Amino acid sequence: MSGPKQSRMTLKRGVVLLVAAVLLAIVPTVVDGPGAKAPAAGAADGIKKIEHVIIIMQENRSFDHYFGTFPGSDCLLKDGKLKKSIKCNPNPRTGKCMLPYVDHHDNGAGGPHTTAASRDSINGGKMDGYVKVTERQFCTKAANLRCGDFPIDVMGYHTRSDIPNYWKYAKNFVLQDRMFEPVSSWSLPAHLYMVSGWSARCANHNPFSCVSSSKLPWGSAIFAWTDLTYLLHKNGVSWGYYIVDGTEPDCDDAGNLTCTPQHQSAATLGIWNPLPYFDTVRANGQVKNVQSVKNFFSAAKNFPTCCPIFGTLNPSSG
Repeated sequence: MSGPKQSRMTLKRGVVLLVAAVLLAIVPTVVDGPGAKAPAAGAADGIKKIEHVIIIMQENRSFDHYFGTFPGSDCLLKDGKLKKSIKCNPNPRTGKCMLPYVDHHDNGAGGPHTTAASRDSINGGKMDGYVKVTERQFCTKAANLRCGDFPIDVMGYHTRSDIPNYWKYAKNFVLQDRMFEPVSSWSLPAHLYMVSGWSARCANHNPFSCVSSSKLPWGSAIFAWTDLTYLLHKNGVSWGYYIVDGTEPDCDDAGNLTCTPQHQSAATLGIWNPLPYFDTVRANGQVKNVQSVKNFFSAAKNFPTCCPIFGTLNPSSG
């Protein structure tokens, strides 16, 4: 589901990057769509050639939003026209039904991010609730927003001319057209899954007190379970998680799309920066590995004379 780019009331500048010098079995997945090819014989040996892994995580976009017209992918079009299987979405305000359309605007509003919004938008697989759910949240006095200020563009998608760099990545590397977010929820659970494969609520610092949850007590959250960096540290693999110094709208409630921007730095617990508050990161003395993105740029510029780096780049401003 395509989510809000950013409210005009806030400025989202948080960027995260996790990088690691790799002797770890992290294997890229092959394309799972039309034209996909089986790995060549001996391809598994290629893992030995990987020195660094950099993961870029961006928010608030769907596959179809960026690659809905990419040739050869499982996308929106067939023979240059929308597939018959594509569902139009009823628009309660106009009484009409909206089909996906080309949207060349750089800035987009998208739709709300909550688990309930995702459930109602998907609507049991009918995929026809996106417009209704977006209007339900944006077009109310409680949201302090007017539909005119927050256009209902949840059905829009980009073309190659809008994002040529992304299309170049897709052409030259791997494009996964059957890859989905592990949790139907907002930013914090998604980032917890990125660094640990789980989103949970913990009663205390005993990991056995944790239970699966996408609704977290923000501000007093306890991350007592094991994260990915524990395995890296245990196996002698260096890693870094990089943050841009700036502001971000760390809303206490995932349903709030606007709130007072809060300062973000590598030392700040944030919806895009949960690692410093993981018990395992603190116990291993690895908190210092969460650092300014300036350090990543410096290390990348000076590599290989500087130092081995391993990591994940996560520009959260989607």
